Amino acid sequence: MRNVTLLKTEKGFLWNQNKTTAIKGYFYDDLNKLYSGNETLSIFENIEFQSEFIKQIKSLNGIFTIIHTNKNDEIFIASDTSRIFPIYYKTIDTKILISDSIEFLIEKDKALDVNTKGEMEFAASGYTLGNKTLINNIAQIQSNEYLIFKDSKIINQGFFFTYRTSNSIINTKETVLKEKLTQTINNSFGRMIASLNNQQVFVPLSGGYDSRLIACLLKKHKYKNVICFTYGRKNNIEVALAKKTAETLSYPWIFIEYNKNLFSKFIEEESFKDYVNKTAHYSSMPFLQEYFAVKYLFKNKIANQNSIFIPGHSGDVLGGSLYIKLIQKNLNSKNIARVLYNYNFPFTKKTKIYKNEIINSIEKQLNEFGGIKEHSSSSIIEDFMIKERIAKFIINSSNIYEYFNYELRLPFWDLELLFYFKQLPKKYKLEKKLFNEVLEKLFFEPAGINFKDNLNPSKIDLYIYKYKKKIKKITPKKILNFFVLKNDYLNSAEMIEQMNFQITSKGIKLKPNIKEYNERIIEWYLHFIKGNLN
Repeated sequence: MRNVTLLKTEKGFLWNQNKTTAIKGYFYDDLNKLYSGNETLSIFENIEFQSEFIKQIKSLNGIFTIIHTNKNDEIFIASDTSRIFPIYYKTIDTKILISDSIEFLIEKDKALDVNTKGEMEFAASGYTLGNKTLINNIAQIQSNEYLIFKDSKIINQGFFFTYRTSNSIINTKETVLKEKLTQTINNSFGRMIASLNNQQVFVPLSGGYDSRLIACLLKKHKYKNVICFTYGRKNNIEVALAKKTAETLSYPWIFIEYNKNLFSKFIEEESFKDYVNKTAHYSSMPFLQEYFAVKYLFKNKIANQNSIFIPGHSGDVLGGSLYIKLIQKNLNSKNIARVLYNYNFPFTKKTKIYKNEIINSIEKQLNEFGGIKEHSSSSIIEDFMIKERIAKFIINSSNIYEYFNYELRLPFWDLELLFYFKQLPKKYKLEKKLFNEVLEKLFFEPAGINFKDNLNPSKIDLYIYKYKKKIKKITPKKILNFFVLKNDYLNSAEMIEQMNFQITSKGIKLKPNIKEYNERIIEWYLHFIKGNLN
């Protein structure tokens, strides 16, 4: 592996390495055998050809990033759907440098060369599209992507899993689909639980269904070493439902209140700056949401060194939440890029140049992921959202666990679950109909956690959500700010206040008329990486 410079991140999951292969994560093979630690290397010891490598990675079910070199010095790289262990690469002279640390690659250049197109996308959404990062000449591996290098050049590239389907999905009786989903959930979570090896488990428990299902399945499988925790402002409905769930399942529950004391001067701490550098990767917005909670558990030694965290990302997406938020009846192949733009890039400047450039970038990605002619429009949107927003924006936030040296599991990204929902007829995804019914009736009710005050939107709520952006445009700023503060369950206003002060203390004018806290975090981060806040 003479062209490869490895590997800087040795927290959480360790890199397992020999002379030809480096693997991070764990997986099951197609015979349902678990591979973890150095066992993972055995799968690739006889892999020499591209076709063998691609066939092998298609059969793996887990969370992983793999770097393998054959006898001809071809370098094979692949990352699973979650892309939780990102890899970055750049060419210097005739060598390809590959690392899990984008900072390490940046250090090879004397000046920070910001990618203007990537910055435009990032400012509008909180992440960069495709293989771009915020730095010119440094690229990143994408969700379900494989790359094959030879002599510092990419000689083959593709995606070994797609969420796209044709329009001809065979309909099955609803009762059969529910039985199949129940079995699939049990199988998928059973695999995840088998990989825990009796380690201490932490479940970030909200009032929603995804994290509740995780706690429910752990209890069903009689897993004892579990601690649930919830964070945010006290006395909000999320906290009450989470506490009720944990108590009913007889699991210990910790509440971490997000207040001024917890946030005190965090913006000035070197540890926070280090966290931002090591988790945002110059390609995704730094997440504050869980930082303070996990730091609290770490600092107070509540979570031990071998603890495993299991967040609920993102079962609602598989179940059909995208059909509520952006997949509408008038969707067709001609307006897919525009629909994705309107949903994913809310912070863009309202100019034709910005809009057209980003839409062109989206269209380029849609073609790279497989074009738009052979597949249903809704599945094209789902596939794009999983590879882009979910992997880079949502799941990337889970790097918080690795930063504090903990492993994680992502049970909703099990291949069996992905294949089930990929093939589920569209009508059962509307309003998350089938997903919610199975969870409520077949999992929550038997466990005693199907509460009357579930945080599950009614049809009226869905209608309001559908027209949320239009409502925002005509709502006076004072009224809008009132509702933003009222629904600020994380006390984000207190966090953002410190960012505002740091920006203005450097003589920089704040971006006016922001309507979401994320927009200010994005603005702060762009100043941060450029050194404007030093």
